[in-house]
Amino acid sequence: MFLSQFLKANRASLFAISGSRVCLLIFVQALAWYPVLSEKYLDVERQIKRKTQLSASWQKIQAQSRMMEEKDFLQVD
Repeated sequence: MFLSQFLKANRASLFAISGSRVCLLIFVQALAWYPVLSEKYLDVERQIKRKTQLSASWQKIQAQSRMMEEKDFLQVD
């Protein structure tokens, strides 16, 4: 059987899909994608939190560096 024959027969049944079936398919798709999207969202939140922590740490290092520059450790007479 050729594919074109299958498509011709399938076209008639394509228009017979009811709204409830479409809603059901959308709901199933949402259920299928939810775990993946949820995991990616949590990954992004973790990355943002880590970036914030690293930024705060870097600012502390810079502040320590400025404080060390202000001090004269080597006092040459």
